[in-house]
Amino acid sequence: MSRVVSTAALQALFATHTDEIFLPLLRITNAAWATDVRLVASDKDIVSNGETFQAFPFNVTLPVESADDVQPSASLRVCAVDRSIIETLRGVTGKLYGYLSFIMESEPDTLIYGESKFIIPVSSYTADVLSASMTAGTTLSEPIPKDTFNPTTFPGAF
Repeated sequence: MSRVVSTAALQALFATHTDEIFLPLLRITNAAWATDVRLVASDKDIVSNGETFQAFPFNVTLPVESADDVQPSASLRVCAVDRSIIETLRGVTGKLYGYLSFIMESEPDTLIYGESKFIIPVSSYTADVLSASMTAGTTLSEPIPKDTFNPTTFPGAF
């Protein structure tokens, strides 16, 4: 899939020095939540494409490309400066999904990368840090074809 990157973003990416700030945006969803959690790794809130992302200290390490047949995963570390995050995660039922994208602070409505979907299983948390390994899903273990051809589901075939 091709992606259109602005001229300003390309200049900042290829420059030896730049004053541009690239920011990760993280949107976390759960079926039981009324609204999504939107975070930006910045010292101030950012409005991107009409959605407000709350400034919050977190770090995302992107997956390393390799020739191995290993499912790529990114790692997420969120500083638990607010106990409400831990309390919210303790009450989660079902899967957490994370949507990661990157913007430039000067062009918050233009996505440079994203929005990539990840499954976020809560791996571990302490009083200070929440750590998780975000995976793209279990696409390789999905059945092909999706349906089972038997007399119950496909009576006309028998």
